Amino acid sequence: PAVDEPGAIAQVVPSGPDIKRDVLYDAFLSMVFAAQKRLWMVTPYFVPDEALAQAMVLAAHRGVDVRIVVPAVSNHRLADLARNSYLREIQAAGGHIVLHTPGMVHAKVSLMDDAVASVSSANMDMRSLFLN
Repeated sequence: PAVDEPGAIAQVVPSGPDIKRDVLYDAFLSMVFAAQKRLWMVTPYFVPDEALAQAMVLAAHRGVDVRIVVPAVSNHRLADLARNSYLREIQAAGGHIVLHTPGMVHAKVSLMDDAVASVSSANMDMRSLFLN
């Protein structure tokens, strides 16, 4: 349902090194596996772990419209270098990579089908998901 419809749900999900289980990461991974039509993500840094990266590849292989929007050049050169192999693999599987220009995009947004939208403070990278 739309946000203003009865039955719409909003939830705050805690995350960080002080949380016993990382429910935010679990939610992202579940979202990727559950996607049937659309999986769109905007993130300034894209350096997922192998499970999340493989889930996105599998989603693209099964015909999900996978789109990842990242800045063409972020403010962390190492993150830009680290993301390239993951982005190439997703693109080779049929996903779409959008390089945002000009400047830095710092949004952290995910959409899955018409069911889930996520606005987060976590980047789609291992350091942000597991350490910060």
